[in-house]
Amino acid sequence: MIRALCGPRVIDPYIRLATLIVGLFIGAPSSFELLTDLNAQLDIAFGLLIIALPYFPRTVALIITAVSITLTVGLTANAVINDLALSVASAVLLTYKRWKLTSLPFASLVALNAYLLLGSEYYSFFHCAISIGTFVLASTLGWAAGTTEQRITRLIADAATQAAESERREADLRNQFALDAHDTVSHGLTKENFMLRNALSKTEPGSELNQDITEILLANRTNQQNLRSLLAGLHSTTTNTVALSHAVETVCDDIREAFSAAQRPIRINCTVTDQPCPPQRTAGVGLLLTELATNILKHGDVNDQSATLDVTCDGPNLLITAQNTPRQLTPRPEKHTPPTTTAFSVERRVTMLNGTADFHTTPESFTVTATVPFNTPGQNPTPSNASAAVSDTSHTRESTAHPAQPA
Repeated sequence: MIRALCGPRVIDPYIRLATLIVGLFIGAPSSFELLTDLNAQLDIAFGLLIIALPYFPRTVALIITAVSITLTVGLTANAVINDLALSVASAVLLTYKRWKLTSLPFASLVALNAYLLLGSEYYSFFHCAISIGTFVLASTLGWAAGTTEQRITRLIADAATQAAESERREADLRNQFALDAHDTVSHGLTKENFMLRNALSKTEPGSELNQDITEILLANRTNQQNLRSLLAGLHSTTTNTVALSHAVETVCDDIREAFSAAQRPIRINCTVTDQPCPPQRTAGVGLLLTELATNILKHGDVNDQSATLDVTCDGPNLLITAQNTPRQLTPRPEKHTPPTTTAFSVERRVTMLNGTADFHTTPESFTVTATVPFNTPGQNPTPSNASAAVSDTSHTRESTAHPAQPA
């Protein structure tokens, strides 16, 4: 309410305060003769009109002022009241730089002074000069206020542009620092990966050291995936997407290589629709797959030949199933009673993806089934998503990681 009364421009509160003072100056002294004198009634009417002038649209206020003065010239000889009303109308118009519309109050002022010079013996050229001087002074003040408003608006726009440019430069610097940090850390992780693979090739298959190095190798690959997802999200927006099939196949290849280096068999089936997804969501799916593979490696039987990892599409969801024979399994005929550590780690990642997880144990196997939606709830699929769903193109890869033959 207060903002509406003050007006949208910076100078509006001062313009309205000035018109209020002028209106009170014109109308207040005549309030005592409101009921008896026509001139007093006209003075009060002009005072109220001047006070309300800045609140009307510019053209409407000008027309009201000009018509009111024209109708009352023949009823009163009080030139001061009419001059002030015309001067205020011209000043308000010039704050908006409406030069052409200012000609109407100026023409009314000239006609008023000509009428008074010819029709009143008390009105002289001296009074006419004062009237025109008042009009010119008020118009000059209005023009100065309008020019100040334009300069303030221009300065605000320039400041906003400079702030945006400064923010862009700072964002470029942050991105460059992030890229440099990514290159440094990625080089270190790649070097560590080569060293781990070299150390893994010198260990006995199935030994505790072999398993520990394999877990460290998977953790190394997870760190590299986190680093890639962080870099992918550095320049991404809500509309940027990446191919889910390519990301899932890359993670499956990493898991396949890690199991092959550890001489642990696993069958991986990847049948994923070429569905565009946000980079953060794709990275979360990759971390979930790595978590499931790590659980198979840590808790699965070393001699298990039936370990599988299936990634398929089920409508708008991604269906992930991991199955293996647990090590030292205690019979659990009921569902949803997996080992505590496995349930916690997998459920945490599935929950972060707004999905659901189901655990099922039998004396012979331990199965984890996770359902993850392609898009977060409430997020509309992008047009590229819709076109991908219509084309229904998919990538199917099924392979088995066999133990590496000793040299």
